Amino acid sequence: MNAKGASAILVSVIQVMTSANPISHATSPRFRVPALVKTRASILKLLTVIGHSLGGELEKLGRVPQALHVDPGNNLAYSERGLIRLDSGDKRGAISDFTQALRIDSNDASVYSYRGTAFSDLGDRQQAIEDFLIASVLYLKQSDTENYQETLETLRIELSINFLERNLQGITFEGGIGNTLESAIVINGATNGNIGVAAEYYYLDERFGRRKIDWQLEHQTLLQSGERYYDEMHIQLTDGTKTVVFFDITDFHGKGTEDLLKILSHLKRIEDSI
Repeated sequence: MNAKGASAILVSVIQVMTSANPISHATSPRFRVPALVKTRASILKLLTVIGHSLGGELEKLGRVPQALHVDPGNNLAYSERGLIRLDSGDKRGAISDFTQALRIDSNDASVYSYRGTAFSDLGDRQQAIEDFLIASVLYLKQSDTENYQETLETLRIELSINFLERNLQGITFEGGIGNTLESAIVINGATNGNIGVAAEYYYLDERFGRRKIDWQLEHQTLLQSGERYYDEMHIQLTDGTKTVVFFDITDFHGKGTEDLLKILSHLKRIEDSI
């Protein structure tokens, strides 16, 4: 178990221990606590195991307040604590820490990206988009091409999903469960390629949780079978489980990338204003 997975379980276990009925909560899929955890005794035993797994993360969390006491202008300590809070599910606490770090150093692109992720997880896509835009521009100015491209892709998805969430009535998910090409999830109603891609990520978020937190996209492949086009998406969950999801994207394949052009234009305007 890695620190990230252990941290997620730790939060769930604490919620179980503080509840009136640990058995019902322990078996609830919301908290993702292993089904064998039925009693407070077994929960305490699991906490011991998790404590060893977290190790350095718990120690690091304990060191951060000391660092801030010694040097309240330590932006790295705030951003580090923000990441730990974000990982544990305390999104508002993470945003507070990232905001304080940015007051100290407003040119830290990574912290804007971290805060954008936290806002996105809270459902505040407008603020998330603003942070990802600023992060993209800063990465570009710092000649950090790799992080610029990655943030730009995240921004594209955020903008598309933001549009999609306001226009869901036009998108339908049909077909099967997507575990094979024959049972591919058919996406209809996307007006262009970017909205279609956003629909894919929207579906995956609804099914597996938040991207980069509950699951990661390892790689995807464009397939063609006859006159139909498919996305084969290989996903890894935080517990290490790997799965493949097939989307039938025939309806929006090749329809254009108008949203991406708008993003690039917006980036240029922001860059010129900095």
